[in-house]
Amino acid sequence: MLVCASKALTTIFTSARGHAMTTFNRIFTTERLLQIIVILAATVAMKLMG
Repeated sequence: MLVCASKALTTIFTSARGHAMTTFNRIFTTERLLQIIVILAATVAMKLMG
């Protein structure tokens, strides 16, 4: 479901922004963005516990 939403957003952004968004999408894949979100969530959780 997350991948489907991501693909829909990618389509919207690519049509809206063109080449710049295509470059962005090449660098920040769905997997990479999920890794960033997980790391940020873990960091926030550790700050709250400590």
